[in-house]
Amino acid sequence: MNNQTLARDAVLYTLPLYEMARMRSTTSPRRDASGVFADASGGPESTLRWVNLFSHSRQLLGPADRRVVTPNNDTLYTNAWLDLSDGPLLIHAPDTGSRYYVLGFLDFYTNPFAYSGTRSTGTHAQTLFVHGPGWRGAVPAGMIEIASPTDHVWIVGRILATADEDLEPVHVLQNAFQIVSAINPNDQLAGSIFDTGLHPREVLGDPALFLRVVRREMACNPPPAADARMVEEFALVGVGVEVPTAEHLHL
Repeated sequence: MNNQTLARDAVLYTLPLYEMARMRSTTSPRRDASGVFADASGGPESTLRWVNLFSHSRQLLGPADRRVVTPNNDTLYTNAWLDLSDGPLLIHAPDTGSRYYVLGFLDFYTNPFAYSGTRSTGTHAQTLFVHGPGWRGAVPAGMIEIASPTDHVWIVGRILATADEDLEPVHVLQNAFQIVSAINPNDQLAGSIFDTGLHPREVLGDPALFLRVVRREMACNPPPAADARMVEEFALVGVGVEVPTAEHLHL
């Protein structure tokens, strides 16, 4: 395989890492539920954001909402970015009765790997035990295990709502979804400050930035073992965790 083909394959493989990092910078909240900014300055250009914390869309989306390619207009969105590098997290989901909801889990390579909610785990009150690939242990009795292939996770949740109903009861349900530490489950919410490494309005186009972001995210979220040999070859064209110095690149 020539280096041009290898470079193309490397970009195609790692682009999801960049896009997930970019989405995290734009959709993770600047403030927690108490209004505390992740960056004390409160500046919109800061790369600091809150993770391990749910944020919610309080209104149904319409044609002007372009963040998601084809957003639902009959559900309210609930969003969270998880960092499992310090250990498992517990997600407490309320009893939603007859109201449909789903939490969809994506690993940092954009692969959907788990769902909870009406169709898979039911609408009764439940606790999800979410852990990363390096965690070893026993899942506490009565909890539902969610095993993530990567330490960084995006949760995209949806709760059924209609334009002609009072949305306040749905807001109450949204607020009842909580994330706490599995190590100290009686402590406060697990929200923590995280440096996303990207400005929220960053767009693809800077090769040096792309390589820096990909290198960081691949180090935090190693690829599947089945891809390890292929990913090692990407270093020959400067893409990946272990890359040669500039004088050894043959682009």
